[in-house]
Formats: sequence, structure tokens, C-alpha cells
Amino acid sequence: MSSGPSGGSEVDMTPPKRLRSADSGAETLSGGEEELWRSTVDVSIVMPVYNASCWLDECLQAILQQDFTGTMELSVFDDASTDHSRRVVEGWRDRLEARGISVVISGHNSAQPRGVGHAKNKAISQSCGQYLCFQDADDVMLPQRVRLQYEASVLHPNSLIGCKVQRVPEGSTERYTRWINTITQDQLVTQVYTSHGPTVIMPTWFCSRSWFLKVGSFDEGGKGVPEDLLFFYQSLRQGGGIARVEQCLLVYRYHEKATTHSVTESVLPAHSFTPQLHILMHTYSDTVLILHLLTAAHWHPSFSQGSRHTNDTRMRTHTQMHIFVILRFLQYVFAILVWGGGADIPAVVLLQGYVVSAGV
Repeated sequence: MSSGPSGGSEVDMTPPKRLRSADSGAETLSGGEEELWRSTVDVSIVMPVYNASCWLDECLQAILQQDFTGTMELSVFDDASTDHSRRVVEGWRDRLEARGISVVISGHNSAQPRGVGHAKNKAISQSCGQYLCFQDADDVMLPQRVRLQYEASVLHPNSLIGCKVQRVPEGSTERYTRWINTITQDQLVTQVYTSHGPTVIMPTWFCSRSWFLKVGSFDEGGKGVPEDLLFFYQSLRQGGGIARVEQCLLVYRYHEKATTHSVTESVLPAHSFTPQLHILMHTYSDTVLILHLLTAAHWHPSFSQGSRHTNDTRMRTHTQMHIFVILRFLQYVFAILVWGGGADIPAVVLLQGYVVSAGV
């Protein structure tokens, strides 16, 4: 028994048992059954998979052990794995469905994977839950994750909800992990541009489907493109919030094959630097921003001892500060000129093309 996000009387929301595979032509539901099923799935666990067979058993066992009492669905998209990942997931189907968790599995067998952004989009498009819980195949969710993040997302339907994490192996990326777990709720917003990624990290994301659809799909540029970072900035541009459940709800695995290691430095300026300046100039006062950027180089989480990124990040941060000051000054000048000409055009619109063409 469960009630949906909007409350109301309790109804039997246990979905009918069915075997579903998005590309297998397996059993299909009638129009009325499909509509009922779609309206009664509370949470879709979205899991892109690529060569993750060695981690999947632990990951799927954790999904099976969730204490959430609403309805759940596991939506898996296999991005041309060359190991036995898909077979492993199929092997868990009966156990998951016996628990009331419906399973949707699809994928492709192309010569090359199409990227994690593509896989996430496919997994979402074939899912039906009113809320989306993003799960990496190499991580492990704690039993209360779906329940606690669902409760938070119902209260904040236009926000990305994260959580604290336990990093394994223990001691890996120690400074970064400490930053993830100790920044305050206010710093989730004020530090969105002082790291190499979102202040609520992608493997912990949970959000309403309605918000995801408003923000738009993940970038499908493939290997090297930080699809989570781009989505995060787009969510901010749309006025989305950021929140975190103040409990550790995920075992976050560190290994050399992680997708994070494939992000190339060359794509970051074109994809992230311009949106940073654009949102910064529309969010905070000049004084707060300048102080924020000045201190960023000294509090950046990548400044661990011996980090090869230290000097590059400090230079990038100070460059941000100088460009921001120049653009803010030019914005005022343009505003006066445009206003004097009788046109009501925000100066930042005129400047944005300059920023993009300058490649910053």
C-alpha cells in the first residue's frame, strides 16, 4: 500500500507481474493497463551499463534490499558491453520482480559504445516512474536511499537531490570526498563553480521526472563530454534548486575505468566556462562574486598535495575573476548605450556572443 506524491487515499499500487524488455517484443499491456501502470510507478532507478559485470551483483542486491514501500522500476540500458553485463542483469530479473520491482532492459550491440549520456537518455525514455533515481552500475546504494531521497524530492520537485557518500577504496580521493560530504547546504549553491563538477555529484542524483523533462536530456557527445556537468548547469539556468540528504546513502566506487576519467580538458572551456559566467552574472552581487572567485583557488577540492591540477585551476579561477570584472563593466557600458538608443535588450545577451567566440 502506498500513496503518490500528491497524497490522497491509499490504493493498492503493486504492479501486475510482467516480463518487460524494451527491445525484445515481450508481453505488452493494453492501453488501459499501460496507463494504470505508468501512473503507479513511483520511482524508476535509471542505470546505464557498460562492461560492469564484475560489480553488478553487488549493485543489484542493494536495489533488492531497498526499504522504500512505494513502487519501483529498474530501467537498464546496455551501451554495447563486451562482457556479460546484460546476462547478469537478466539473471536478477525474477528476484527483482518477486520483490515488486519491474525490470526494463534494452541496449545495442554496435561496435562502439555511444556514451553515458546516450545510455542515460535511453534508460529514462523507456522508464515510467514519476521520480528518477540515478544509479551507476559500479556503485552500491544503501537500503534507505530511495526512501529518503524520494521524500526529499517530493518536498523539492524542482531540485536535484544528492546525498553523502562512502568512498571505496577507503582513502581514495580523500580531500574530494571530504568536500562532497562536508559542504553546507548554502555552499551547495555558492560553490557550484569552484570544483570540477557539480556540488551534488551525479551518482547520487534523484529528481522528479517533470523537472528532468523541463531541463532537457543529457548531452550525447560521447566519450570525453561531461554530460552531468552540462545538465547541472542547465538545471541552474532553468531556476532549479540543489539539495542533499544529510546521510550517507551510497557507496561510491573509485577505479581507473570510471567514466569521470574519460572527460577531456579540451571540452571543458566550450561546455562549462561560458555557462558559468552567464549564471554567475545573473545570480550574485558583484562584491560576493569577486570575493568568491578570489578565494576559490585556495579552497578548490583538487588542491590536494601533489595535485597536477593545482596551478591550472588557480590560473583558471583568477582568469574567471578578471573576465567577470571586465564583462560586468562592459555590461554597464552596453546597458547605457542600448538604453540610450531606445532598445530594451539585456546587455549580457550582446556580450554572450563575444564570450563564445572568444572561446572562454
